Amino acid sequence: MPTIRKHNLFMAVGLISAAALVAGGLSAGGAVQGLGFDAVGRTQTALTHLAKGDYEQAERAAQDVLSHNHPLSGRAWLIVAAARQRAGQFAQAADAFDAYLADPNNRTDREFALQQRDACKQAQTSPTTLQPPSQRLTRLQLVELAQAGPQKAVESSRHFIVYSYNGTLSKLVAIEAELALARIGELLLGGREYPNTVEIHIWPDRNAYVANAVDAPEWAGGSYSLATRDGLTVRRIDLTQTTPTGQFSTEMLDRVLPHELCHLVTRESFGDAPIPLFLNEGLAMLAEALPDNGRILLAGAALAGREKLSLHELLLMQRHTLETKAVGVFYAESYSLLAFLQTRLSERQFLELIENIKLGCSFRDALHRAVGTPQDDKLLPALAANWEAHAVEQAQFLRAVRGQFELAMER
Repeated sequence: MPTIRKHNLFMAVGLISAAALVAGGLSAGGAVQGLGFDAVGRTQTALTHLAKGDYEQAERAAQDVLSHNHPLSGRAWLIVAAARQRAGQFAQAADAFDAYLADPNNRTDREFALQQRDACKQAQTSPTTLQPPSQRLTRLQLVELAQAGPQKAVESSRHFIVYSYNGTLSKLVAIEAELALARIGELLLGGREYPNTVEIHIWPDRNAYVANAVDAPEWAGGSYSLATRDGLTVRRIDLTQTTPTGQFSTEMLDRVLPHELCHLVTRESFGDAPIPLFLNEGLAMLAEALPDNGRILLAGAALAGREKLSLHELLLMQRHTLETKAVGVFYAESYSLLAFLQTRLSERQFLELIENIKLGCSFRDALHRAVGTPQDDKLLPALAANWEAHAVEQAQFLRAVRGQFELAMER
């Protein structure tokens, strides 16, 4: 089942930015003007309408570019597809993605277009798959999920035993935990079955969480633990049910639950082998049910400015050396790098990269083995340059086209 991470327009592999619009030497004052039609300007107009939610006008402007059979037609098809997708016209959006894919000249964003086309086809029969868990809840359900009774309610599923003080919440978390585990299994285990049972304890508020959770950091709203008790291994996740204002914590459902679960599965997968911090945190953020637009923007801004952590610094960062001022940038760049690698590598290569690191390879050696290339000192500099350019372009694109929904999803 596709996840929202695959569907969301704003996880694209560098789409329709200003740099892309002038690719190949086309500029408003150059070849475009010479053709008598300002394709760059018209495409930019389409982006402006898309950002405002004027989907019909966005498509109309992009269709103008298409009608001129211009070299920017590939980008125009992506705008048409995005406008239709965001308007909920999934069948028509899939057709537009197919049109983009049918042109052999459109190579750079084919993986993205394939993912979005498949997502649109899936949405025609199951629209709710495009939404994170909390977005499928009504206002009344959110109110009910914030309530806590005097007795614990226990719910069991294939891999989880959920304890909370709200029976509806226990049932919901059992379902969403299984869905999150399936995503994590694809990310880390190559689809192999997770063989263990995990306890999930949900505490009504932060005070109860801090008082009862195992190994709970004071600043966190969730944590995981892996311990041996009476000769048995106990796998446990602790979560907080409500926000400081007493509302149901949608963040817990959409982000914290899959994030901590991914940490747990990663820890078990690596065993006694050390897990590089960038990999541990990057994977956990990829497992969340929502793309993190805030971190996309922060990574792009950091890598374009003076606050950036270089690829070398990112790969070697350890928790005890992470400065307070660099924490946000570290998390944002770790998320950006892992998302970049996931889109650039095949599923098999991405899994092999993780397996090679688990076996003790350096990141460079692990990547060489995963892609099957001989040792080359130019690999990491090339990776760094391409990743940084992608991150900056992605942030620029997000600023250009993000809408009300995306703003609401930011942290």
